[in-house]
Amino acid sequence: MERTLTLIACLSAFGMQAQLTHQPVPPHPEYKHAGPAAWVEGVAGMAKGASYFTEDFDNGLNGWTVNTIAGSVDWEVTSTGPGPTSSTYPVPSLNSSTPTSWLMVDDDFYGTPGVATDTWLVSPVIDLSGAPPNLKVEFEQYFQEWEEDHCYVGVSTDGGVTWDEVEINEGVGRDGRPNPEVIDVNISAWVANDPANVQLRFRYTSIWDYGWQIDNVTIKDLPANDMALIRTWRTGFDFDNTGLANIDYDIYPAEQVREMQLKGLMRNKGYDPQTGVTLTFDVQGPNGAEFNSASSPAALAPTDELEELVNGFTPSGDIGTYTLTYGIDQDQTDDIPANNTVVRNIEVSTNLWAQDDGTCTSTQQQGPDNATDAYELGNYFDLVNAGSQLVAIQVAVHESSA
Repeated sequence: MERTLTLIACLSAFGMQAQLTHQPVPPHPEYKHAGPAAWVEGVAGMAKGASYFTEDFDNGLNGWTVNTIAGSVDWEVTSTGPGPTSSTYPVPSLNSSTPTSWLMVDDDFYGTPGVATDTWLVSPVIDLSGAPPNLKVEFEQYFQEWEEDHCYVGVSTDGGVTWDEVEINEGVGRDGRPNPEVIDVNISAWVANDPANVQLRFRYTSIWDYGWQIDNVTIKDLPANDMALIRTWRTGFDFDNTGLANIDYDIYPAEQVREMQLKGLMRNKGYDPQTGVTLTFDVQGPNGAEFNSASSPAALAPTDELEELVNGFTPSGDIGTYTLTYGIDQDQTDDIPANNTVVRNIEVSTNLWAQDDGTCTSTQQQGPDNATDAYELGNYFDLVNAGSQLVAIQVAVHESSA
């Protein structure tokens, strides 16, 4: 039986001056796609745990210092957010829970193509000698990733002579970023070097990227038991290793359903080891239960991450919405169960096939080296069953296209 299909594609084109025809634009790395993985937004406003330091920047820097090692783009206090640019993907203001003012590196507005930036935001000395040994720093952020941008959170206990730091935000991509996003970092081992002389550092490096915005920096109790679901996938799409196979779609035609390869990334964010940790998968289709499975039990030490994949789920093809629930179970009682579950959806249609579910979440344009060249851009639709007949295409073109 043949069905006729309508493809829904979200495209954008810029600077279409016909100097070159059929100019290939290489695909982005996997994490730059709007595609298969969904990062899980941090859980704000937890009732558990005391706070030992807090800064909302409503009174400006308030003792914090800015040290720009390279370039001319600095951390700055703002109450309005990034400056206006002609970018086709403008950076929104941080949706802070205390919006009087916050801190920002406005790289997109102030940066220069090809010029490196390395700018530090350093706290005054914080005395944590009366705090318990297990601590985390928590803050709100907005960050969208581009090419050479890197964000680090660090601690010094010797007046800034040496720093321990960890990179965050690596691989989060540009599209669909939460605003605000609550980030937490385990700083227990670093603080232990000298709890009475702690300084925090937020370090941003780049070569003209988007920037970084933060607010509401808090040092608080690290929970003992906190497994968290960090990232989820609906398919086995892996551009670097398998190319365009298993592309993730929001709407599948019934004729093109395929095995979904559900996967999740878990992290032990507490200070106690966790045992019997499983990632659970439940799928409810339009007419009832479709799939239920779990990974094998595992043990995770503090800060450990584990990626689990379960094969075997293929949508029945019933027309309608399929609800995919990812969850974490463990032997211990989780102190913050709100970050243990993620719900995602797909849809099966009679004749629609779409990546974006009616909402454009990503655009693409030439880089500065070929900004005036003509080029072609499109979405791939990965056929797994022969016989479908294409009869129509819906296309969205960005308002900045020329």
